[in-house]
Amino acid sequence: MEKQFSTCEENLSSELAKIRTGKVSPALLDSIPQARHAGQVTVKNANTLLLTTFDHNTAQRAYQAIKEAGIAQNPVKNGLEIEIVLPKLTSEYKVKLLKLSKDILDKQKVQIRNIRNKFVSQLKKSDATKDEKHHMESYIQQCMDLHLQSMEAMFETKKQQLQV
Repeated sequence: MEKQFSTCEENLSSELAKIRTGKVSPALLDSIPQARHAGQVTVKNANTLLLTTFDHNTAQRAYQAIKEAGIAQNPVKNGLEIEIVLPKLTSEYKVKLLKLSKDILDKQKVQIRNIRNKFVSQLKKSDATKDEKHHMESYIQQCMDLHLQSMEAMFETKKQQLQV
């Protein structure tokens, strides 16, 4: 149960990392495997990522994948390096990103509640005494509450990063 709760928390963390805030992050390329695994990704400045690839074929495939993904209007390929300049975020776009972040949080909350419900229903079917069932149900609820608090904190951090 703890492992499943933690998995939901990790999923939220990785999904939120993909959402761009005011600064670029190498995690933005996580959704583009051809680019993410093509070489070393570094942050050049607040709006620019630099992908240094291993060879020319890999550079070309990564460049195409980045263009097709639409995360940058004009990625620049210079030999083995690809410079990905991302435009500044508008306030309207920040609001959309905040809504997307909230939707991701809500989906993970539903997942955690489903996990809790599954374990509680299994507990009710068990041969445990009434006191043991009550104690275990209370423990399950406490674990869920801890993970939900942590997830809410992640969302609040993302909200502050977006400065909405």
